[in-house]
Amino acid sequence: ASLRSAESTSHGEMDEDRADNLDTSHGHDHTDSKRKKARTMFSRYQVRQLEHLFDLKMYLTSNERVALARKLSLTETQVKIWFQNRRNKAKREVEESASMHLQHIQHLQRFSIFGPTDASVAAMMNAAADAVAFNARL
Repeated sequence: ASLRSAESTSHGEMDEDRADNLDTSHGHDHTDSKRKKARTMFSRYQVRQLEHLFDLKMYLTSNERVALARKLSLTETQVKIWFQNRRNKAKREVEESASMHLQHIQHLQRFSIFGPTDASVAAMMNAAADAVAFNARL
């Protein structure tokens, strides 16, 4: 009540609905402007086009982003966020693949009577180098 009267006196009469949506701890208005935007559903065609371009290049210039957004009837922000999410997915996939490869090599070494071989050490080094190189591209 004290917040409502303070707001009313400093800013004139306040709409009753708006007053009910105030976060009294911070004075923020939680009306429709604060609701989470619905998830964008991309068509198969849009996803194919986005994936194809991502396979060619992981980063777009602003002009490429504008052109692609127009071509696919999306906003620039939707294209930008899609590429950010896709880069994160690619990074996760590389890290998971390298981790699984390393675990497999370690499993083979544990059960080998000869211990680590030059080939298994080389394979571990290659997996680690691949992950580092991919992450450097991001």
